[in-house]
Amino acid sequence: MKFKCTLIAALLVCIGQAAGAKIVRFQNGAAPSADYAGCTDTRISVYNDAEARGRRGGEGKVSVFRTFSTARRILVRFNLAAAKDQPVGKALLRVYCTSPTSLTSKMYAAPLTRVWDESATGFEHTKTDDDKSAKGNWTKKGGDYDEAAAVTADCRGGVFGHGFEFDVTKIVADWQAGKRENHGLILWSSQHTQHEIASSEWAVPAYRPELLIASAADELKSWAAPAKQVALSPVAATAGKAPEQAGGFVIGLRKDAIFRGMADAYVKTNPKLAGRWGWMPHLRVGGGAGDFNATLLRFDLSGVPKDLAIGSARLRLYVAGGSRGVRFGAYAARKGAPAWDAATVTAAAAAAGKAWGAGGWRGAFEDAPAAVAAITFPAAKAKDSRAFIEWDLTGATRAAVGRALNLLIAADIEGGAFDAFSSRYDDIDSRPALILAAAPAPNVSGPPKTDPPAVPAGDYWVEPMRAVHRKFKGTPNTLGQYGDSITITMAFLATHSYGSIIPAKCPEDVKKRLAIVDAYANKKLWRDWKHPKYGNNGSMTVAWAFANVDAWQKVCKPEVAVILFGTNDVSYGPVPPDHTEMMAHVVDRCLADGTIPIMTTLPPRGDQKKNARVMARVRELRRAQIAIARARKIPLIDFYTEIVSRQPGKWDKILMGDSLHPSYPKQYQMDFTENGLSNSGYTLRNYLTMMTYADIIEKVLKPAKDQ
Repeated sequence: MKFKCTLIAALLVCIGQAAGAKIVRFQNGAAPSADYAGCTDTRISVYNDAEARGRRGGEGKVSVFRTFSTARRILVRFNLAAAKDQPVGKALLRVYCTSPTSLTSKMYAAPLTRVWDESATGFEHTKTDDDKSAKGNWTKKGGDYDEAAAVTADCRGGVFGHGFEFDVTKIVADWQAGKRENHGLILWSSQHTQHEIASSEWAVPAYRPELLIASAADELKSWAAPAKQVALSPVAATAGKAPEQAGGFVIGLRKDAIFRGMADAYVKTNPKLAGRWGWMPHLRVGGGAGDFNATLLRFDLSGVPKDLAIGSARLRLYVAGGSRGVRFGAYAARKGAPAWDAATVTAAAAAAGKAWGAGGWRGAFEDAPAAVAAITFPAAKAKDSRAFIEWDLTGATRAAVGRALNLLIAADIEGGAFDAFSSRYDDIDSRPALILAAAPAPNVSGPPKTDPPAVPAGDYWVEPMRAVHRKFKGTPNTLGQYGDSITITMAFLATHSYGSIIPAKCPEDVKKRLAIVDAYANKKLWRDWKHPKYGNNGSMTVAWAFANVDAWQKVCKPEVAVILFGTNDVSYGPVPPDHTEMMAHVVDRCLADGTIPIMTTLPPRGDQKKNARVMARVRELRRAQIAIARARKIPLIDFYTEIVSRQPGKWDKILMGDSLHPSYPKQYQMDFTENGLSNSGYTLRNYLTMMTYADIIEKVLKPAKDQ
């Protein structure tokens, strides 16, 4: 009887908890209130390396923590004062990946057993003396924690991207009951695996580390594993007549397409990269930690005969890389969804001045996908080495005949990400295509001619830059120099900063152009602005420019800025489309101040002749830089082409002084004749820069002063 009463009492307690259950969430800048800052975190390394020793204040203020196996670990602690009297029915710790990872990977967490602060390293819980003495040391290198209490989290994917969710109910309950001191948790990755995790400093508060505590276990739902079978939209089952003898044809902007009507673009949620991306040579899908992308595609089916019997319709995108084994959905537009314009579409607007409507861009498309697919990676010795992703959109295409088929490609199912080539990519065969098998064959004369995007030429930039310059409130007569070692060197412009810029060896027509610059420019700054704080430094990539261009613009306030990055990106920097987005941001930051940017394509690298990977990287970067100049209508110096065309077959030995840097032989340093320009790489860059600057002065800056 006593046991029965106790059981009833326990049930009543459970029922009471369920009835009044609540969840308390802890996340910096978000919960329990927007001013909560009680999450402290840092990253430590057991390696005795620069990452462990380099920052006197530790790594507590970086936005991304990079783990690797058990060696690079994360420390995280939450102030739980707001949940002092909260029963612990269930507690979950969630951390989010800033870039996609493998869905088969794992992370581990265990309670720390001693006090630490943000200055901690893998050797010291409070950084004091770089391990020169025992003062401040952990008792065990890499952190003191209770290994017996460790918990495991599998990678999960969904609309949040990729992340890890730890069930820390027992650990939090012990903290709340006073059985264990709350020193937080230590996190590490599975063997031979690395993860990039958003810290409490991450730009998007909703993806910072979060701890959820529920008074009743059933009130707090864990992330579900993705379904083995994804339920499709009813449009996928649209019936059609099966053709007896189907013929194949393509809709898109490829050479083999017989119907040309298509458009593509992508939208993003990254607050640092707001803007329009309908000009990019790539398309992006997915991402991480609030930095998401979704691709939009539209195929015009109005010219397709309504009596066409469609046997199959496949959407194929060739990809530049992406998550392996991850499924992505293709979602059809809802009836009445707003039309979007590739040139102006953003996450906020379907077209210039036109909002997406209720639910935003995601609400314009169906909840369930019309098709699901994963990337197909070619075999090592395949004839076609291009990876692709292909959706069976037969039903959606049948339903859209006679109108536009509007699609959204999103990473809502399992997270992940991929980059694909857009309809603007200059390898025409790699562009998107809707491939149909149908009968009767459409009666068309054949595929129209398709020209790849050309290097912009002429005065396309003059009127746009006049509009930009009208906003300028900086320092007149100034030329900013944003770049790496090819820019910081005194060989670039500085040798022309003393006296007249006009060399003794110079054609008469060139002298007249240079005289415009000589009379206008503050040449002293060509040598004085050689320093990282002015935007140039050796070994840098466009990621450095992306992070620092705001500071450079505030210091220099330049009227014009010449920009050259890419040589180092080939080896270890961002590649397109990351490079493209970051470089576009640098250009846009200049334009916002009324500064006129001069885009300079990277020079060729001496090692690209014998290294196919290097050659491919250089070409992709040049494509990206030309695309930016074309989209933003800014002046362009195609330095790459100028070098290879002046010394065909020998440019690496004559115009490049080494594999990375242009040559600068003494006898040609002040020689603007064709002979000098064909034998000195830096002389050639100086000439091209000053001639472009002369055009800007004559066509934009001087007319503005004369008004």
